[in-house]
Amino acid sequence: MKKETYIYFNEGAGGDALGDDVTYPSSSFTGIDASSTTALNISFKALTGNAADDEIALSGFTAGYHKEVCEALAIAMNTNNGGFVVFADQDNGVYHKELTRYTDGNGVSGYSTPTAVTITLDS
Repeated sequence: MKKETYIYFNEGAGGDALGDDVTYPSSSFTGIDASSTTALNISFKALTGNAADDEIALSGFTAGYHKEVCEALAIAMNTNNGGFVVFADQDNGVYHKELTRYTDGNGVSGYSTPTAVTITLDS
C-alpha cells in the first residue's frame, strides 16, 4: 500500500495565524486553474470539511510556466515514499526542487519559483 504524501504551503506571514500555512494530503487535491500569465490557483478539499474548496494561489512565477508548475506539483504529490513535502514556503524561501529546474525551449534558464503564495480557506 502506498503511503499518503502531505503537501505543505506557507504564505510568508509568519505561520502564527489561521491560514498562514497549511498541509494537505495529496488525496484531497481537486484541481488547478490559471488566473493570469504568471499565476494559478491550486484547490484542495476544505480542511474544515465544508463544500467549498481551500485555494492556494501561486503567483509571480515566470510567465507561461503553468504547465511546469503543474508538473512540479504532480511530482511532489506522487513521491514513492509518501511523507511530508514542502512545495512553497515563503517564510523560509524553500520551494520544491521541481519548481526551479525548468528551461525554456531555447535552453535559457527560467525559474518557476513563485514570488507570492496566498492561502484561502473554504474559498
